[in-house]
Amino acid sequence: MKFLQNKCVCGATETQVAFPVADWNFSNVTETANMLRCLSCMSLFPDRFPSEEAISTAYQEYYTAHTVRSVLAKGRRSILRILQGEASDRHLPATAISILDYGCGSGEWLTEIGERFPGLALHGTDMAKPAREGLPFEWIESSTLDQQQRKFDLITLCHVLEHLRDPRETLHLLSRCLAPGGSIWIATPNAESYLFDSLGGRARDADFPRHRQIFSVPALANLLSDCGLISEFMPSPRVNTALNLASGIAARKREPTDVAPSASIGGPIVSTVKHLVQNRRSRMARAPELILVGRQKTL
Repeated sequence: MKFLQNKCVCGATETQVAFPVADWNFSNVTETANMLRCLSCMSLFPDRFPSEEAISTAYQEYYTAHTVRSVLAKGRRSILRILQGEASDRHLPATAISILDYGCGSGEWLTEIGERFPGLALHGTDMAKPAREGLPFEWIESSTLDQQQRKFDLITLCHVLEHLRDPRETLHLLSRCLAPGGSIWIATPNAESYLFDSLGGRARDADFPRHRQIFSVPALANLLSDCGLISEFMPSPRVNTALNLASGIAARKREPTDVAPSASIGGPIVSTVKHLVQNRRSRMARAPELILVGRQKTL
């Protein structure tokens, strides 16, 4: 697999090595890298990343392409949706009519939101169109977005931004696709998550070599500001934190025998309990996930 040098989106060059990373989540690639921390914006990024021609290997059997079909799986998703509260609806504004899910995967969220809120005009785009028949939303090729005349009241990017080659360019494009008063909803990993301290590269959201950039709060707010958007950060559901911990423990158990074992899982569990009982402000700063709504600046 061909790798290229990676750099921080903010453009700064002063960094320090945070921890080593490998493909602990899916084992699609054997190459490793170092996760660097930008000393300017405090974001994280791997020092090298697959070339555009090679990146598809890293996404083989990626979970977002699968459609939930079994009754048991749908039941689990329903329970999870309840536990996630407003975040499961991506803080859907009451007045929103036209929705675009950028990076929609199989279209699972669009399908669910359409069932719960009939009458919405739903649209989705991703690297490839879902293979399933009878999509309950309108598919838009991402390459044609800049040519579209339509505008959207809400554009969502659920764990998409960290995968993009040029997130600034994408957000500039999407900001031009907003209807007056529209907003962009984003969920993305937090570079200052407490789990990176205790799990390092085994943390779910290190996800080498798929995550190209893991943003800090200031870096993400500055990025949206550059695109003419004001950021309002929301608390991430506690259940999402628990799921991140479970994924990290699972990655720890998958360590090959020829790799020096990482720290005991007891530390991350204790850290998670302490994190979950903190006040809202402290939890938001150190949660594994950042959730925010970007709204258009007013003159």
